[in-house]
Amino acid sequence: MSKEKDDLKPPGGFHEHVYICLACAARGVRLWRPINPSPDLRCHDCAEKETAKSLDRFHCIGEYVPAVPHDTGVNRFYSFIGKSKPFFNWWLSLPLRVEGDHPLDEPFV
Repeated sequence: MSKEKDDLKPPGGFHEHVYICLACAARGVRLWRPINPSPDLRCHDCAEKETAKSLDRFHCIGEYVPAVPHDTGVNRFYSFIGKSKPFFNWWLSLPLRVEGDHPLDEPFV
């Protein structure tokens, strides 16, 4: 069962153009941020490579926590504990990884 494109848009006024991995520019996948509030976002593969840790049962990768967008503005994210249910559900609806080859696995030309 495929998701409709509108199902993958975050609720509220979050700006999707800033929701990209800053290491590889992956878009349209779940992202993580450092536990200290920071817009320094990483995709699953980049966070695992950077921390040498795997995804745990709390959706964390080492010191990276889910980057669940906040509805009050650009580059604002909910705290690890105080997530908005609609935004967390949106985050869970995103694919875990980039499909196919990860952008960092491709040769630089």
